[in-house]
Amino acid sequence: LGTEILVSDEVIHQVEGFLTREAGTFLLKGKAQPIRVYQLISRATDVAETQRKACVIFAEGLCAFKSRLWSQAKERFQKSGDLLRDDGLSRFYLGLCKRYEKQPPNETWKGFVELEEK
Repeated sequence: LGTEILVSDEVIHQVEGFLTREAGTFLLKGKAQPIRVYQLISRATDVAETQRKACVIFAEGLCAFKSRLWSQAKERFQKSGDLLRDDGLSRFYLGLCKRYEKQPPNETWKGFVELEEK
């Protein structure tokens, strides 16, 4: 996903002192239940305003993504990626949005990403 540190929904509630953002919900290969994961961005004491802003914009993109608003999601992920410079997670979702614009997921799609590789 182009990130350094991801933690599960279970772990994020035990982490303090960090700027985090939801990375999304993923169904891992070989698993039956999807898992929500978060990215640790920075220690809270070292956070730049652009990082905070990028996290808000990314969250808007993730919301649009889950709502199948591909164009709106792409715009938000692009902006977030521009603010964070070379943001792997924004690039990942930009690619998914482009793919889903051409070939949307089926009607039963629940907004999570299936990962085919470990």
